[in-house]
Amino acid sequence: MTRIKFCGMRRAEDIQLANQFRPDYIGLIFAPSKRQVTPELAREFVQQLADGIAPVGVFVNEAPVRIAALAATVGLAAVQLHGSEGSAEWSELRRLLPPTVAIWQKLSIPVDRTEAAQRVADLEKEIARIGPGSPQPDVWLLDTEVGGQTGGTGRTFPWDLLTGFASRHTVACAGGLNPDNVAAAIQTLHPAIVDCSSGIERDLVKQADLMDAFCRIVRQIERT
Repeated sequence: MTRIKFCGMRRAEDIQLANQFRPDYIGLIFAPSKRQVTPELAREFVQQLADGIAPVGVFVNEAPVRIAALAATVGLAAVQLHGSEGSAEWSELRRLLPPTVAIWQKLSIPVDRTEAAQRVADLEKEIARIGPGSPQPDVWLLDTEVGGQTGGTGRTFPWDLLTGFASRHTVACAGGLNPDNVAAAIQTLHPAIVDCSSGIERDLVKQADLMDAFCRIVRQIERT
């Protein structure tokens, strides 16, 4: 079953829409961003969420001790690391966080196929070097990299190059997803989670019709 995450929730109206369409996760961005929220606002949002919707906090190269503190204060179900974090940060977070709070790690996938293939090969080697006995993320979030920018690019990466990786690891697919292409992403990559932000917005504002369409398409695939 492919779960749904709507990221970049920043208004009370966004939470109301989430409660209406019931994604499995919502994303709250604590790093500098046009969708950034304060801890105080994030806590209010989490308190307003309908049962069954899990809040995920997005951080970029933040100190593990602050991430753990915010996770406890806000009531996060998962922390998404969207910077250059690695095994040291995963180990520290696993020590600081309750076992019920999942750790997601972003992987930057270039749009260029040759670069993307090399990135995946390098990653597989790094995971093998770390070894199964060491802390690793619960979810690898695959996002598109364009010109050094990861996240918010509105572009997709070569999904077919990640099918092997997705079959061996729990992955969330992000990067340019919208109601028009999410079916193809699921059919190609078979991710555990599909993550959408700009694809359900117009002029940075979350839209009911786009959220509805995204959810209906994903859930229709699950029924077939």
